[in-house]
Amino acid sequence: MAVYERTRDDMPNNWFKNVEIAKERAYGMLRKVAAIHQTSSVIVGKVTGAEIDKLWKANFPYCKISMEKAFRFSVSGALEATLGNDGVFWVNTPEHILTMDELSRKFPKVYSEVLPKIKTNVW
Repeated sequence: MAVYERTRDDMPNNWFKNVEIAKERAYGMLRKVAAIHQTSSVIVGKVTGAEIDKLWKANFPYCKISMEKAFRFSVSGALEATLGNDGVFWVNTPEHILTMDELSRKFPKVYSEVLPKIKTNVW
């Protein structure tokens, strides 16, 4: 079965541009603690890698972010899971990648849970 390769013309408007900006943003946060806002949760961890990868049969490109010592929090601030040393997450817009300052403004309850981990040098 042949794999259909997507081109820029096949993608929704600005898809490639947003993915490339997300990769650059994540790459700028290498070896720093950052957050990824997903639909119902926030992932916080130390960024160890950023690249563009294609997913699923449709071959849509996404920004693949690798994190170590990641934690998943609900948007209300409750810890949902400890994700271990090597977590991989995909985003398609740069707005989903948050610095600690952005996290403190957008999700103050999550930030208050993360702050003690930063101060005790978890990362």
